[in-house]
Amino acid sequence: MALSLSPAARRQITNGLTAFSLGTLCFIRRWYDLENLLPRGLDYFRAAPGDLTLLISTVVSALLLAAVIYGAWYCVERRGSRRLRTFAHICFILALLYPIESVRRYWNTLTDHFDYGSNISLWVVEAILATGIVMLLFGNRRILNPARHVALLLLLLFPALMIDFVMNRLGAEQPEVYADRPSAPPLPQRATGAPRVIWMIFDELDEHLAFDKRPAYLELPELDRLRGESVFGTQAEETSTFTAIALPSLIAGRVFSNAQALDADTLELIPRGQSQEVDWRNEPSVFSRARAIGVNSALSGWHHPYCRVLGDQLVDCFAVPSTHSSSGLAEEALASQTGVWATVGWLYHWQLMSIRNILLHHDPGTENLRDIETQRGQQKQYFEIRDHAYQYAADPRVGLLLIHFPTPHLFPIYNRRERNFHITGSLDYFDNVALVDRTVGELRHALEQAGLADRTALLLTADHGLRPGAWIGRIGWTKELDRLTGRRPPSVVPFILKLPGQQEPIEVQTPFSNVVAGDLALAVLNGQVSTAGQAAVWLNAHGNHDTEVQAASAAPRSGE
Repeated sequence: MALSLSPAARRQITNGLTAFSLGTLCFIRRWYDLENLLPRGLDYFRAAPGDLTLLISTVVSALLLAAVIYGAWYCVERRGSRRLRTFAHICFILALLYPIESVRRYWNTLTDHFDYGSNISLWVVEAILATGIVMLLFGNRRILNPARHVALLLLLLFPALMIDFVMNRLGAEQPEVYADRPSAPPLPQRATGAPRVIWMIFDELDEHLAFDKRPAYLELPELDRLRGESVFGTQAEETSTFTAIALPSLIAGRVFSNAQALDADTLELIPRGQSQEVDWRNEPSVFSRARAIGVNSALSGWHHPYCRVLGDQLVDCFAVPSTHSSSGLAEEALASQTGVWATVGWLYHWQLMSIRNILLHHDPGTENLRDIETQRGQQKQYFEIRDHAYQYAADPRVGLLLIHFPTPHLFPIYNRRERNFHITGSLDYFDNVALVDRTVGELRHALEQAGLADRTALLLTADHGLRPGAWIGRIGWTKELDRLTGRRPPSVVPFILKLPGQQEPIEVQTPFSNVVAGDLALAVLNGQVSTAGQAAVWLNAHGNHDTEVQAASAAPRSGE
């Protein structure tokens, strides 16, 4: 016998499906974020397999909103007031306008230019819906009815999304893929007094802003002290404006022009001037070369999964991923930490803030809520990297230590005025530069406490300078930075080498590529460079070597 439903029952089913469709549409920006988390290459920037908490929370949020919409319409139907119905219909149209405007603003954030075609198309749809609101005020439902049909048809997208997410989950990499490689067995300790090198890479430390154009109010006593007793270059060229390319270039000692993350532990790189990709894991590195001369290496770093890729070349390793690599990674990480219901509350807060931004015409590229969570996570990561770095620095077995700090990379995680980590108030890039200064001082103190300062060389540089295009309008960007940078990224980074016992500065003005840092560290370790004069001669001899950095204009296909 065929199933027969009364007209009233069919109407309620239609109302329920329409409410569910509208509920899912209102979270369309969150669906975009979830879609962006599907590529396998993002596993490279995760510490563990992708978590389902964010997906579950988004579905729950959509269901809760759908239930509210359905209940509200049910009450409207029972009351039967014509004015109330008209008000409800207007709310329905407004609810459709929100996801369309959200999508338009989202598309504008994906490109560095204004796409007139997509914007005009969505503005036309918004204009039609706005016209429908005016017509409803005069009792005309000519646009309302098609809008309801379209909303109902869009429900068909939901099963496709769920199939996409489930299939991706079924094909996800297993947890063991995310395990660190076994550490290399420690080599016999070198002779007493053998040189050590601590190589500090401060992410996005800008030569001009830290030294040449430093504001008068910014005091950096430790950096000034270090530079005042070191060999330093004023024309050290960065290898790339992207961390995903710059760090492999520095560690391998050759410039790469592009990078593509394929899975949890595979980063394919294209050497400059070539077209054939190479696997970073199989490339010679400063660590493998140090081990060949009997030096134990350690690393504490950020952004790359160093321990998964290079861990078997190191006696000690600690690394944390960066959530800057994709807009959804910060949300995924937060959701996995806080659970479903806390994430649901956070998603609704996000929705309200998005509506406020639309009504107040805020810059669509500014997503302060996500930035705030990323900022908090980055501060926590700094503490972890710092603590491991100080521990490795005080270990006499370690002859070469590379530390990749996530500062002064925005967002601000330090308060220079209070000299603490209270990230409240008006903070900017210079607060993080002050943290660099504090970190250098603390590291030197740790070496002195361990009795290793007199045989440890300090090499300080950066992967790239401050990139205005990445930060304009976001947390930590100021009018002063706008003026000082001219909104143009630099190509010069700090390069400072403090040799044991050195007291006087030597400035090297010859341009050279930052990529020589690893070779210089090895020259110090094997005794080829033991005095400041030798270091200056060495840098001058490497001048104009690989200074034409093509990587600066080649965006990485995955990662920052």
